Amino acid sequence: MSEHGHDFLMIDGECNYWSYEASGYMAPVVSGSLTAEQAAAISADLSVGDWDDYDDGHYQQPEHTHASRSSFWSPDSSFSCSGDCTRRFGNQDATEIRENARHWMQELNENGESNPQAFRLIVIEAIRDFHIDVPPAPAGFDPQLYLFGEDEYARYCEGDSRYVTGEAVVELARLREDFMNGVYGSGFPGMALEGEDGKIFEVFLRDALPQEGEDGLIRALNEDDDHCP
Repeated sequence: MSEHGHDFLMIDGECNYWSYEASGYMAPVVSGSLTAEQAAAISADLSVGDWDDYDDGHYQQPEHTHASRSSFWSPDSSFSCSGDCTRRFGNQDATEIRENARHWMQELNENGESNPQAFRLIVIEAIRDFHIDVPPAPAGFDPQLYLFGEDEYARYCEGDSRYVTGEAVVELARLREDFMNGVYGSGFPGMALEGEDGKIFEVFLRDALPQEGEDGLIRALNEDDDHCP
C-alpha cells in the first residue's frame, strides 16, 4: 500500500472492496460489498483465471521512464506492466485487463462509501505564505506530535507516516472535504492547519485500511519485504 497518490482496487475473500481513484488530491478511500454478479464479472473482465499464464519473467515488466505501472496480484499469481501494457511483450490481453480494471475501479469508487476510522499522515511546517484563512487544528490533534523533520521528510519511505485515530478523525475528514472543495484555497500541496501557537503546518493524509500492519503497509504474500532502497 503506497501512502497515497496511486489508484487501487482491493477485494478480499468475502466480496468486500476498498477503492481509491485519484481524481481528487487526497481523495477518500471508499468501500463497499460486491454482489455475486459483480464478483463474477470482475473475475471475468480481469481474466483472473489466466493470471498464471502471465506470472513469469516476461510479464514482470520493468517500468518505463515517466510511464505509469499497473500491478495485479492474487494469492496465487501476479503480474505487472508499464505504460499502455503492450510494450516489451505486446500482449493485447494485458491491455484489456488494465482497461477493464480502470472501468471497475471508477464504477466501484462512485458507488462506495467513505467512512474513515483512522488516517495515515505526514505533517510538515509550512514553508510558504498561504494568504488564506487557515483553519485551526481539530481538538485533540496536535500537529507537533506528528511533525516530520526536514531530514525525515527527505528520507521518506512508504510506511513512515504517522497513525491517527479517535475523535480527531471525524474533524480531519471534514477539513479534507473542505480542502478538496477549495474552501480554504486551492492549488496547495498540503492541507493547511494552524497549531495552538499560531504556527502553520501542512498535512498530507490518506485513509488507513483495516488490513494494514503496524507500519501502515499491506504485505502481499510471496512479495519482497524490501520496499525502500
